[in-house]
Amino acid sequence: MDLSGSRFETQVGQHCRSPKCDAAVIWCTTEGRKDMLVDATPTPYRPGEDYGNVQLVDIPGNLRPVARVLKPAQAFGRQGTLHVSHFATCPDAKRFRKGGYER
Repeated sequence: MDLSGSRFETQVGQHCRSPKCDAAVIWCTTEGRKDMLVDATPTPYRPGEDYGNVQLVDIPGNLRPVARVLKPAQAFGRQGTLHVSHFATCPDAKRFRKGGYER
């Protein structure tokens, strides 16, 4: 979802607050109404790697885009339209996990 020119344009230009990262990100809300951070740049589907599996959906009445996580079969072939959860790519993700635990 290209956010430029949409009502979510204010989401564009935000960056991860980690000093190790500073990647461009977009704040979304999951279908379960939880906050989710995704990489701003869409990532093509590549099986076996960190690939785009998050579809951003504009639902009227929401203040943020809704992040819909797709299964691999749904994501297959959607080049350049899906995003990756920022926790999968951020080098400092453990710092922001609830409870501060590492995986």
